[in-house]
Amino acid sequence: MIKKLTLLILFFIFIIVSADYFLRDSLKPTNTLSEIDCKDCNVILIVVDTLRQDRLTTYGSSRVLTPYLDKLASRSFVFFDNYSASNWTLPAMMSMFTGMYPQHHLVTNKYSYNSPDTYINLDKTSPHLITLAQYFKESGYHTAGFTGGAGVSSVFGFDKGFDTYSDEGDFDSFESTIPLAMDWLKNISADEDNRHFLFLHGYDVHGQVANNDDLEPYFSKSYKGDLQGSVEEHVEMRDQYQIKKQLFLTDDDKQFLIDRYDDKVLAMDKKIGFFLEDYYSQLGFDNPTLVILTSDHGEELFDHNGIDHGLTLYQEVVKTPLLIHLPEQTKSIKVESRTSAVDLLPTVLDLVGITQNSNAALDGVSFKPTFLGDESQEEVLFHSDYRYLSSLRGGINKDNFKMISDLVEQKNELYDLSQDNQEKNNLASNNDVKNELVTNWLKNFFWQLKL
Repeated sequence: MIKKLTLLILFFIFIIVSADYFLRDSLKPTNTLSEIDCKDCNVILIVVDTLRQDRLTTYGSSRVLTPYLDKLASRSFVFFDNYSASNWTLPAMMSMFTGMYPQHHLVTNKYSYNSPDTYINLDKTSPHLITLAQYFKESGYHTAGFTGGAGVSSVFGFDKGFDTYSDEGDFDSFESTIPLAMDWLKNISADEDNRHFLFLHGYDVHGQVANNDDLEPYFSKSYKGDLQGSVEEHVEMRDQYQIKKQLFLTDDDKQFLIDRYDDKVLAMDKKIGFFLEDYYSQLGFDNPTLVILTSDHGEELFDHNGIDHGLTLYQEVVKTPLLIHLPEQTKSIKVESRTSAVDLLPTVLDLVGITQNSNAALDGVSFKPTFLGDESQEEVLFHSDYRYLSSLRGGINKDNFKMISDLVEQKNELYDLSQDNQEKNNLASNNDVKNELVTNWLKNFFWQLKL
């Protein structure tokens, strides 16, 4: 009897160990280099402005807000430790397009420092930089960007390299940009060489989105308070928090604003889902398509008592989703290596087989090796000069320590993300050796970047 029981126990142990092995194995990149290469692929870059990483079910959202994006994630590489280079749209998106940190592309604020009435522009600050769209255009691709305007307007130089660039709206949503993109795709589909790079952008979850008042309430419908969730309210609260560092809201008010954000995420998800379904079902292109979905930055929702973005460098603002779907990919692969928005340009060029300009010394590096299981942890930096009222610098080193420096108030914050991912325990006042090493690392890094 004991012998049979022992054999039965051993059998169940074998089953459990085997299941664990195959489950872990299914999450590991098993592709070969040749399978990961996507030479001459079409590329669709979808940027959901202001989308927090933790709002996708794939990243652990307790609410089911993104069934369509989760479907995309189920057959994509899912990057769990991806970061923006800034905490607001203009410098963050320019870093994504150039592979350079804001302190190098110098598009760090809306207006020129030398001429406060003149919009800043990439051609004036860094005319030598080659954008992602320029690389595609020079390689014979059709290039187009359909955007919500505002922080990605052509006045700042975002149209460089695009045959077509739409930015007429002011905080427009995908409801406006997707139809334009579909018309463009249909027009080029008949061309003999219809390879294309499409940049699709919308402010659907942003506090100032143009069609904000048309939002159908779902999570927020039970609220009985005085707030309306309007753009005017959002701007007023943002300005109040920036100046006074506090908001006079009840717990119900705060929950309403969180629910309102989630309502926007739910509505956005459906639009992108329908777009991708139409792209694959209605359009026939000769070359396979690489699909990338990310955001420029996140949004604070009272995680640190505030709201909006541009004001802090905490995780909820700088950590962003990143999904990369390769043609014919059928399963989700989790990538835990740390990556940055500045890495996107060299990575995409690497994947599609476009040679990077030999004179282009980028801050970013291709993270193509992570598709094969490389788990290296790179250092990342953040830079923000927002509306000339705040100036922040920050970074995360290889040991998972994060430092934030407020250059206006002359304050430093230091967090051990391996123990404190919500950034509640500021270690900056502790004088231990490790903190000193991290501080010196950040200072040296910024010195190298000539800050």
